[in-house]
Amino acid sequence: MQRDAANAPSGVNASSLVEKSRGHDVLAALAALFIYALCVLPFLTAIAFHITDRLIAVRNTDPRLWIWFYRWWPYALLHGLNPLHSHVVWAPKGVNLTWATSTPTIALALAPITLLWGPFVTYNIAALAGPVLAAWCAYLLCRETTGQFWPSLIGGWIFGFSPFEMAQLTSWPNLFTTWPIPALVLVALWRARGRLSTNIFILITVLLLTILFGISVEVFASTVIFSVLTLLVATWAVHLDRKVSIIRLMKESLAAIALCSLVVAPYLWFMLKDPTRPQGSLFSPHLSSTDLANLILPTPITWFGGPRFESISEWFAGFLWQQGAYFGLPLLIMIGLYWREFRTTAAGKIILFGGGVALLFSMGPYLQLFNKSLLIPMPWALWSHLPLLNNIVPERLIVYSFLAVAVMTARWLSFSQFRQSVRLGLAGLTVLFLVPNYAGGYWATKPENPPFFSSGIYKHYLQRGENVIILPSSLYGHATFWQGETNFYFNLTGGWLGQALAVHPYSNMTIPTDFHRKWGGPDYPQQLAAFISRHDIEAIIVDQQQASTCAALLKPLHIQPTRIGGIILYRFDPKRLIVKDHAIELLSGGK
Repeated sequence: MQRDAANAPSGVNASSLVEKSRGHDVLAALAALFIYALCVLPFLTAIAFHITDRLIAVRNTDPRLWIWFYRWWPYALLHGLNPLHSHVVWAPKGVNLTWATSTPTIALALAPITLLWGPFVTYNIAALAGPVLAAWCAYLLCRETTGQFWPSLIGGWIFGFSPFEMAQLTSWPNLFTTWPIPALVLVALWRARGRLSTNIFILITVLLLTILFGISVEVFASTVIFSVLTLLVATWAVHLDRKVSIIRLMKESLAAIALCSLVVAPYLWFMLKDPTRPQGSLFSPHLSSTDLANLILPTPITWFGGPRFESISEWFAGFLWQQGAYFGLPLLIMIGLYWREFRTTAAGKIILFGGGVALLFSMGPYLQLFNKSLLIPMPWALWSHLPLLNNIVPERLIVYSFLAVAVMTARWLSFSQFRQSVRLGLAGLTVLFLVPNYAGGYWATKPENPPFFSSGIYKHYLQRGENVIILPSSLYGHATFWQGETNFYFNLTGGWLGQALAVHPYSNMTIPTDFHRKWGGPDYPQQLAAFISRHDIEAIIVDQQQASTCAALLKPLHIQPTRIGGIILYRFDPKRLIVKDHAIELLSGGK
């Protein structure tokens, strides 16, 4: 804008040129947002626009967790409850929810939608907004570094619709809501260029960091670490006349991090004081690391991958949503050409370092090829034994590599000396190789909700606030999802909310966690009856579709159940249970 004003011909108002340039930038940004919004329309068509009863998600247990979380946060606040400790699950003692990724940022921001139209709509809006906002913020970052529309549009798309983002879109709102990451970099760049004052920069950075903390504590921690590392490299890479501004930016960024830590201190205190907090790593890094082959070989999450490479990608460790490190050959070529042309520039050093280090850390403790360890130590091992940091999942760090590659792509397309035809050809092939497999069925599911809950039948058979067990009770069941659908009408004994199985507040026989391990023991009936009485459980609900799976667990319970609305219901007075001949019976006069 300043260049346009300086070169303005005589008689032309320089300030008007600046205003026109700003107006053009705004229109270009809105056009980019519109184009990215068009890219998520296939997700809506995949669920036939049924946003109130279907989810833009894969058919597994994880998306149902956020249906519960999105209900819980507004429910807790409206009823004056502590949202960080819930007594409606793992009743009657309750459980600390800070170790469950409850995404309060999303839950609270979209709470009016949840209250008006339900958590399904909330989830779907979050799913649609995730890639759009991520791509748009990356576009703004690329536009700031290049000043050009089309290269920035492609760079933004690479980040927002990357295989990593699409893989997380199947299940994990805390991982597909990545827009604060490029937003933080953009704000830092504005400050480095003098476009923001110190106070405004710190204020915006604290706000973005707090939002990110409320999306994912894990991503917050890794973002802080890689931001500080990148700023340290920037102080080395830039010319002497820029070092002062970068050092100032480092100090102000550290101040923003410190202030954000004060803002989220109550959450952290509640998290660390929990006596049942997990010890050691929650996830095995060996099962959640970037496979070297995945960089060039796609999974079915992309159109180019589809079923073509499925037999090969099945060798990668983990599930589909843990295999998001695919860059593709055209993009890898573009990265190589960028390194060749710009590796000696300050920007090139910073971007290549940031993306490269994140990639190396994402590979876990040892380099893997087709799920086989090559026994070559990788940088992640540096913090694998540190408290809290060892809970950062290695493969998720690839998100920072994709952001670096997005900026790299935009800059190469803008400033490379290669012919325009070569640049356009590589850009087109990159998009072709990365376009999502919209028809793959990975973003459309309808969670099972039997009429007992969906039609309100439960109100005629259960009392408000009583303690209930729902089987199956593990991550393979629907217990918390069904409870959330009743707006917490009853309390749930047990409940899967994404925590490690070792994190539970029960002692001795940890039913329902230990149902499957203890049921065959000779004293199982006594333990089951004692557990029911100790936790004042008045009903057991069994998913009728999995009755055969749960039959052995309830074999000692000689109480006539009721089959209604797709479930099997056992009602009893927990104080009137007796064990007789290895069977649990109900004294006369009970419920």
